[in-house]
Amino acid sequence: MPDVQQIVYTHHAREKFDLLARYGFPIAEQQVEETIRTPALVTEQSGDRLIAQKAISEQYLLRVVYRIEGEAAIVITLYPAHRRRYESEL
Repeated sequence: MPDVQQIVYTHHAREKFDLLARYGFPIAEQQVEETIRTPALVTEQSGDRLIAQKAISEQYLLRVVYRIEGEAAIVITLYPAHRRRYESEL
């Protein structure tokens, strides 16, 4: 994993913050950045995409889909998920 110096959010990722807040699940940029910088698990996906995940509560973890461009992590999307669904991966 390259050293990430900068975290850049796509338009879609920015919209996800608002969408999740409207559904009563606010996520802070700090949580996304911590998930990328100190993940519990990172899985590689097609198209040079990575998914970092980290627990954010007893029931949920945050999954962040991103790609690396130079020293920047480009956040494509983010979403909360039930820990029990991904617990075996942690």
